[in-house]
Amino acid sequence: MCVIFFLMPYSIQAQEDSLYESNVYEFINQIRFSRFDYPRTDTIKLRNFLSNKSLFSSVPLMSFKESYPNFFSELELHELAAKFNDDSTKFDLMENRIKKSKLLNDTIIDILNNGNFTEKNCTYWRFSKPCFIRNYTICAFSYEFCDNQDTLLFKKENEKWVFVAVLGRIYSDY
Repeated sequence: MCVIFFLMPYSIQAQEDSLYESNVYEFINQIRFSRFDYPRTDTIKLRNFLSNKSLFSSVPLMSFKESYPNFFSELELHELAAKFNDDSTKFDLMENRIKKSKLLNDTIIDILNNGNFTEKNCTYWRFSKPCFIRNYTICAFSYEFCDNQDTLLFKKENEKWVFVAVLGRIYSDY
């Protein structure tokens, strides 16, 4: 009986992790060709993990709330903001789970980061961990490419992820 008690929390966490993982790959694959097509190439290069570190900084959720007053409840706004700021873990990507992508490890990225501006900033994409709420039907997602960053909001309708709005955008002056 005691063994079941200790296994139950682990089992619940494993189920949640598995559900999150399947939703991450489904989400990215559904928006893959509509959002990540620059430079125009068949295969995109990605950092081999997802992380929220610095990819949700300065996202003006309150301005979104003013523009779309009925989209989020106050509780949902706080839940999303917490996911942006509190989740510091990495999500390691698995090979061949994102369509037409090549994963780059830290060694390759270090080499690219020592190159010229284009090699540093316009070679690979950085993706945040998708932040899901409402039972995986709303997703905030941030990405960086060429020193520009977008944070986008999507809603799942009829099993498809539909773009709702830009939550934040940072463009470099390079």
